[in-house]
Amino acid sequence: MADTMTLTATNIRYLLAIHALSHGERGVRCVDTADALQVSKPSVHMMTNTLRDLKLIRKDHYGAIFLTDLGRALSARYSRCYDTLSAHFRSLLGGDAELRSVTCAILASLPLEEIERMCHQLSRREYTADTSAYVYTG
Repeated sequence: MADTMTLTATNIRYLLAIHALSHGERGVRCVDTADALQVSKPSVHMMTNTLRDLKLIRKDHYGAIFLTDLGRALSARYSRCYDTLSAHFRSLLGGDAELRSVTCAILASLPLEEIERMCHQLSRREYTADTSAYVYTG
């Protein structure tokens, strides 16, 4: 079940990239995933096998990658949390150095339900750079 599935930071990073590159029925090519993540095609091949074993993706006979229903639902949840967390880290830390890796590591370190609760709380706050403080907006 998705709620008890444990994903590594790397699993999440690849899943988010595939989610972002997915364009309906066309599927995602390994080379596009490799380019987006700045990794080798063999790395993408190995990870897509892992994600396929987890039932998060499927590949057609041409090698195009498609999210399964489970993969689509899980990647959408992680994507929302990723966007919230990375926006807050960017506002706190500035710059993008290692932002993707740090955010994915945090996403992998806690159960998704806890991450979602945390992101909900963060989305109810507004960071004000003038005071360097968080203010509740809702």
